[in-house]
Amino acid sequence: MSIEAVAWALYEAPMLLTPAGKPDTSARFVLVVFAEHANKTGHNAYPGPARVKFATGLDVRTVERAVRRLENKGLLVRDGLTSMGAVRWRLDLDLKRPASDWAEIEAALKAEREATAARVRKHRGKADVTDSASVTPPSVTDSASVRNALSVRSVTHSAPGEPPVEPPGEPLGGTLPPDPLRTGRASLGRDEDPSTATDVLPDPSTEADQSKSGTPAREATPALDLSTDPNDLSSDELAHLTKTLKAHDPVRFSTTRTAARRALGLPAGVITSPRHRDALNRAIYRAYQAQEVTSSAP
Repeated sequence: MSIEAVAWALYEAPMLLTPAGKPDTSARFVLVVFAEHANKTGHNAYPGPARVKFATGLDVRTVERAVRRLENKGLLVRDGLTSMGAVRWRLDLDLKRPASDWAEIEAALKAEREATAARVRKHRGKADVTDSASVTPPSVTDSASVRNALSVRSVTHSAPGEPPVEPPGEPLGGTLPPDPLRTGRASLGRDEDPSTATDVLPDPSTEADQSKSGTPAREATPALDLSTDPNDLSSDELAHLTKTLKAHDPVRFSTTRTAARRALGLPAGVITSPRHRDALNRAIYRAYQAQEVTSSAP
């Protein structure tokens, strides 16, 4: 490889032009490959078509046509044959491209920059922006004059510092709902101690009044039998018992089921695994048993 020959092929050799007047880049690339295989005087260059194709990526026919164009312009000169019968080429390093090529390139770049700047100035100098008032035709109905326009509802704000007014009826605090599993036990408030609660017996006078007026007395909710070990219950029995507990007190059942889910690490949503469903029902049943023992303790 010769650095002098490669430099000549890149910077000093005349640039071939296509019929359209554009630089012949294929011929230039092939010339650089031949220069890379020549010595410093430009002799003894004989790269095969396959090697030129490998270096340039061009088709073999394209390479052959480029070699013919270079030969016709005198950049490549036949210099005999090799021992294998291949054509040996010589690069005519005396051929130089004219200095006007560089000036033409600079002038073309300058003209391109000036044309781009002129287009930008023309674009920025447009002052005839269309007014929105002239775009809307007079036949368009104004939104303020629409007959069915919605009126703004006035919201009355309470004076600062005044407490919120409670609606008539039961106060906001209220009490916890009665436990249907505790027959005869009074409902407890939120701050009431379960240990101080007393059993409430039905008033005979109230029952007599109800019998006279014809209004049937409200039947007490029967107590559930929670003494069975959940391990001795089948899946169907656990499911039936869980439905019964939910029917007695949906609020308490929902709270107990959520706590059991968290304790077992089960995700929220529908449980499709029978094993997980039985484990959840068994945990709910044990929670009810624990609550029963706690509430019945003296």
